[in-house]
Amino acid sequence: PPKRFGGMALDANGNLYVAQGSSPGIVSRFSPMGTYLGTFATFGQGGNDDVVFDAAGNLYVNGYTENSVHRFSSTGSDLGAFVSVPNPDYMAFGKNGDFYVSSDTAGNNYVRHFSSTGQDLGTLTSGLSRPGGLAFDTAGNLYVTSRLNNSIHLFCSTGDDLGVFASSGLNDPLDLAFGPDGNLYV
Repeated sequence: PPKRFGGMALDANGNLYVAQGSSPGIVSRFSPMGTYLGTFATFGQGGNDDVVFDAAGNLYVNGYTENSVHRFSSTGSDLGAFVSVPNPDYMAFGKNGDFYVSSDTAGNNYVRHFSSTGQDLGTLTSGLSRPGGLAFDTAGNLYVTSRLNNSIHLFCSTGDDLGVFASSGLNDPLDLAFGPDGNLYV
């Protein structure tokens, strides 16, 4: 079982996948009842702190030290690097299947926007301070944590910056997610 937990994601069958920041990077799989099912994938030098599934069931793993996002099939086959991003951190898919990755190192305070096939569509946002977690609401608006600003920024579905969504009571917000009740949890 994993010793250091990173990002987690559920597949369509309710299995839990957990990224480990160990070296090498490992993604472990657990059954819906919590039984450890073993290593699903191994990749890179570590620093793999986020995992996310696309609509087809492929698993994406950030390779922080490799400056890439790696893709694995639903059976665990290594499909190789999907996109290149300096120090990729958190990842999310938009409603239309486009792929978003935050990059939070010095000089790379942005979110990169890619098509569902991996074509680089440019920098969606800039001016954030250590962007981290990404989450989409049902309308397709993107929420991004800005860790050093202790805030959450909101971008409409067209990519326009709508400014700070929340800042009160936040201290280095890492990740966020929408619950089934529609509320945003940090």
